[in-house]
Amino acid sequence: LAGGAAGRECRCRRAFRLRAAVKLWPGVGRAARAVEFFSRAGQGVLIACSGGPDSQCLLDLFGKLQSTFNLGPLLAVGLDHGLRPNASDELDLAENLAQTHGIPFHRSSLKLPKSGNLMENARDARYASLRDLAEANHIAVIATGHTATDQAETILFHLVRGAGSAGASGMCPLAHGLFRPLL
Repeated sequence: LAGGAAGRECRCRRAFRLRAAVKLWPGVGRAARAVEFFSRAGQGVLIACSGGPDSQCLLDLFGKLQSTFNLGPLLAVGLDHGLRPNASDELDLAENLAQTHGIPFHRSSLKLPKSGNLMENARDARYASLRDLAEANHIAVIATGHTATDQAETILFHLVRGAGSAGASGMCPLAHGLFRPLL
């Protein structure tokens, strides 16, 4: 009986914290429910971190949710495309934040092809590296820090490329092993 009461009290506190977070930002509730689903499945989450504000927010969100939910293994990953001189300093910030939350941090440098579209090559190399790391660490879900601004850019890009109204879709919050909780 005492163990049952303690379990109910723990669930009540967790539910209260979740309701408080949802009032501040409705997206937290969606993210927390998805994270709880992943943790029940024991899949864990690979957190993609560029060191920019969106991915820092994502990393901090997972760091704070791990104390409320049993998230399973978390791994933060910072990738340097070699395109910006400040990238290493930004990844240092991400690594420090990950350490603050006790989340392991992996850093890699990517080699991009010289020919073709630079941004497309960078995106393809980034997702290939993230998927390889997720597979090597037995993690089925990759979380990215995409926001509504990124969503608008994606839709406009599709329209400019001639997708038309039927093909002008944005990014799904959860698809193909990618989780975008900030959308």
